[in-house]
Amino acid sequence: MKTAIAISALAVTLSGAASAADMAIRAPAAPAYAPAAPSWSGPYLGIRGGWGWGTTDYLNLGGSSGGNVVGGINVPFVTNFGGAGRTASHDVDGGILGYVSGINWQTGAFVFGLENTLSWTGIKGTTGNIGLPSPPATFLQTGIFDAKLKWYTTAESRFGYVIGNSMLYAKGGVAAGRLEINGVRTNGTSNGDNFSQKDYRVGWTAGGGWDYMVANNWVLGKDNVAGQTVSSTGALGAGGYNEQVKFKFWDVVGRLTYKWGS
Repeated sequence: MKTAIAISALAVTLSGAASAADMAIRAPAAPAYAPAAPSWSGPYLGIRGGWGWGTTDYLNLGGSSGGNVVGGINVPFVTNFGGAGRTASHDVDGGILGYVSGINWQTGAFVFGLENTLSWTGIKGTTGNIGLPSPPATFLQTGIFDAKLKWYTTAESRFGYVIGNSMLYAKGGVAAGRLEINGVRTNGTSNGDNFSQKDYRVGWTAGGGWDYMVANNWVLGKDNVAGQTVSSTGALGAGGYNEQVKFKFWDVVGRLTYKWGS
């Protein structure tokens, strides 16, 4: 009788041990580690490069009644570049290389930022020879306009939306640059009235782009923007000129930036 009781107690003990082992095996696994989403907040600095293209438009605002002598004939200035209201235009294009800097603030999936760029460009073009009627001249008169954007800088606001490691954004602001505008009137054998202006002008810029965070703090991007600067050239008087010039361009650039902060 005593032996039976001992065996029964052992069976209960073993049963309890087996139940405890079962509970340990079926315990839920610890949750897997999920890395935090990258943050776009913080200052950044990088390089940018690409291509720009556009048009340059000229409008003769009218000038003085004086003129220069070309080919032995005095031609009043008002007709030197086609007369008041005369228009001309040509295409421009060229490479772009510069830097970009800025700062972002992120709230949820939305990013607000301020950005500055400075780029040196080879964006330029010319009309080639264009016919300009100029009575009382008897020779065949032509004119040539050309323009070049030496460099430009922008100050813009950015607004973006984050999807994973990517950010899509729109931006816009103020643009300023150094324009070189030239005009020459010729009768085919000698040059007559001409002007050359190198000036700083202000305009606007707007566009959008895409950034991708390839690694912590490193961002690849692409943006496409349009801009315009206006140059009202003019120094009236005998042989003077008065041309309004609008330099409009678009650019597509790639960029690589380093962002400080986590």
